[in-house]
Amino acid sequence: MFPDLKIRTGMITVLVLFIVALLFLTLSSWRAAVTSHDEIIELNSATIVIDGVNNSLLLATRTSANVSSAFIESMGGQVEDAQARLLRSEGIWVESIAKLNAAADAIKDPLLKGMADELKVCFDKFGAAVVGQRAAVRALSAADYIESNNAAVDGMAKLQAVRLKLVGELETRSKQIIVQSVDRLKMAQTVAATLGVITLAMAILCWVFIATRVLRPLRDAGQHFRRIAGGDLTQPVTVPGRNEIGELFVELHRMQTSQRVTLDLITGSATQLASAAQELNAITGESNRGLQQQNQQLEQAVTAVNEMTSAIEEVARNAVSTSQTAAASDNLSKKSRQQVHENIEGTQSMTADIQGSAECIQNLAHEVRNISKVLDVIRSVSEQTNLLALNAAIEAARAGEAGRGFAVVADEVRTLAYRAQESTREIEQIIASVQSTAEQAVGAMHASSSKAQVALNMTQASGVVLEEVFAAIGQINERNLVIASAAEEQAQVAREVDSNLLTIRDLSAKSSEGAQQTNTASKQLTQLAEELSGLVGRFRT
Repeated sequence: MFPDLKIRTGMITVLVLFIVALLFLTLSSWRAAVTSHDEIIELNSATIVIDGVNNSLLLATRTSANVSSAFIESMGGQVEDAQARLLRSEGIWVESIAKLNAAADAIKDPLLKGMADELKVCFDKFGAAVVGQRAAVRALSAADYIESNNAAVDGMAKLQAVRLKLVGELETRSKQIIVQSVDRLKMAQTVAATLGVITLAMAILCWVFIATRVLRPLRDAGQHFRRIAGGDLTQPVTVPGRNEIGELFVELHRMQTSQRVTLDLITGSATQLASAAQELNAITGESNRGLQQQNQQLEQAVTAVNEMTSAIEEVARNAVSTSQTAAASDNLSKKSRQQVHENIEGTQSMTADIQGSAECIQNLAHEVRNISKVLDVIRSVSEQTNLLALNAAIEAARAGEAGRGFAVVADEVRTLAYRAQESTREIEQIIASVQSTAEQAVGAMHASSSKAQVALNMTQASGVVLEEVFAAIGQINERNLVIASAAEEQAQVAREVDSNLLTIRDLSAKSSEGAQQTNTASKQLTQLAEELSGLVGRFRT
């Protein structure tokens, strides 16, 4: 069956068929999943609408019931309870309207949208009747209430009819969706079963193809390999086809032919090898003598390089020691630089603090002068108070007995004015002392600020000089590092030269030994050439 069919073509064909079947199954499943998702959303929307409509109608019924209870309570004289029920009924009615609007907004179908609008109209009429009931309850009018109640009953009947119509339509559509889902499930099961049967048939065909076009030829190829491995090159290799297995048999035939040619060449080469081995024996003897002379010269070179390496290593050690000392100096210079920077920053901070303190003391002196002005005002007021008290005492003396009490008060006022004057003079003395001390402190602060500025300038100048010293130390350290690095590299090169010479000496010794072994091997090679001729004779061509 299809002897020239390529294995790659067959496998690609089977793989493509499997992929097509898988893609068909995947697309079918995806389409079914999308459709089911849309139907589930539609069912969910229908359920939400039904629940919203039923809940809104239930709340509308509760609204009417609360209004009826309020009417009964108002007729029984329970006016406050009736008013409370009316308020509750208004809240329940608002909630029912909200649920109805939410359910209507969830409807997208034009037919259902029309039913929802009709339901809203009935709700509005029912709401108007309920409003009339509330007005009748508040007015305690039984006739108006009965009229509004009859309108509410008619409105509720229309609401129920429209609701049943809308809910019936939604339930009918839900049943249709469920029936379609069941049919789609059966179709998917049928497609899956059909694809399963097709996949099984393809797997059986694939196995038959592999068993007849791959496994059987491979077994035949294995027999040829075992025969060739046993030394039998006489049997011809038959090519079964022009596919990959046929190419394998073609290469097997080429290998058998190539081995025949190779064996013929080996037979001729074995004879040449025997004569070449004798010539090699003579050449290795001369090489051995030359290697011995080379060993003696290498020993002298190794001794000279050892002495040079020792001298270079001594120079490298001295350079490293100098570099370490310079590095320590560099570290000390870095620490000194940090301390100088810290001193400059501290001096700057101290100068700023002194200037700030001087400003604070100047502000204090200014405030003290302001206090002196206030004391002048207080002293002036005390003097005027004393004059007023003296005038009051004179007027009291003129009044006689009638002004005695006023004279006592005037005397107390004069005493208080005198005490205020004495306290003012004492405060003036204290303020004068504080002002003098503040002026002295300001002078001292200015002097300290000048000295701190001079110290700051000197510290900054010292920092500039030290920076130059530090830069020079850094350059010395860098040059020492360069010298140490160069000395270390020279020492490393000398050690490598020494190591290479030792390696060359060892290799020379090994070469000498190898020359001796080569001499021995050349003799053995002659013997092996004879044995090789015997082995080639075992193959049947």
